[in-house]
Amino acid sequence: MGILEVGSQTTTLALFRSGPGGLRHTEQLRVALPLVRYLTAAGELPPEVVSKVARVVVELGRYARRRGWRRLQCVATSAIRDAANASDVVAEVAARSGLNFEILDGRREGEAAGLAVTSTLPVRDGCFFDLGGGSLQLGRLRAGRCERVECLPLGALRMAVQHLRQDPPGPADLGALEDRVADALVEHDWVRGARQLVGVGGTIRALAKVHRLATGWPIRHSHGYWLSADAVHEGVQRLLALSPKARASLGVPRHRVNSILAGALIVRAILRAGGFEGVRVCGFGLRYGVAHQVIGIAAPEQEHRGAAEWALAVGLANQLRDRGRARIDGLLSKPLPGWYQEESLAAAALLGNEEAARAMDRLDLFEGWRGARRST
Repeated sequence: MGILEVGSQTTTLALFRSGPGGLRHTEQLRVALPLVRYLTAAGELPPEVVSKVARVVVELGRYARRRGWRRLQCVATSAIRDAANASDVVAEVAARSGLNFEILDGRREGEAAGLAVTSTLPVRDGCFFDLGGGSLQLGRLRAGRCERVECLPLGALRMAVQHLRQDPPGPADLGALEDRVADALVEHDWVRGARQLVGVGGTIRALAKVHRLATGWPIRHSHGYWLSADAVHEGVQRLLALSPKARASLGVPRHRVNSILAGALIVRAILRAGGFEGVRVCGFGLRYGVAHQVIGIAAPEQEHRGAAEWALAVGLANQLRDRGRARIDGLLSKPLPGWYQEESLAAAALLGNEEAARAMDRLDLFEGWRGARRST
């Protein structure tokens, strides 16, 4: 299954395979296309931008077919959903690409993110957020299901465009952004009291990357990574001290240097509103959830995969701790039963086992899980 997402900040093709171990993410290509910036005063995407979106979708679709993927689904989120000429965008992109094209409403977008959380992490109850470029989805999980989803127009790029026009932003601009987010979250006091918080989306992954690099953590991914509230606050301070271009030196992806500060402020506001001690990062997101929904993987696997994988990781971490590096090589000589060995080893490393972390770094196992990252 290929999911091609036209997002508010990037357009991304993600390729998946399904099998006994569940849904496997094999490859991903990303094109920076900040649609929120192109919306006119009338709320429309200009014709030349619509044409550019169509060209990108056509090229990504061709790439997927050359790679052997025939089952492709194109979805769009906030920027196109909110555009006054959304129907024109859909018509042109669908006509030129030949792909099934669907604009996800806020609830469907949030439910897909929640499904990614419950499918890959042992999270049954709590809150999650999916922070994109154009919108923020807040969700409540109970017994592994989305009990509630709210969509707010508080995306990282949208807030940056509307509030952080100066470089560096002044106290008044920062205060206006934070007040806007805080005021919006007051209406959703159901967030407070949840036992845990999980973050989805490129912004939270980028914040985790900044923290990982600052602390010297050897694993090159953020799935399952824990960001304390203090770490998020420190991240805000580091980002404030640098210009957007200089933020790349912290590890911020180039296409996020202009929105990462706004995103960090939004994440900090969510932590404060809910009284959370920190946020667990989910490295899987909307595209993973949509692929699950389209393929229709059985509900029991959705419910239990994350917990089972995490339990395996705990056991693996204990084995590595007890038996050392020789045991690592033995474990890696054959696939681990049921789940993907590289995901499990990465999860074990995130539980604090340094031997697992070094093995991941030495053998570059996670490279196969990440797949190729290309841009056009």
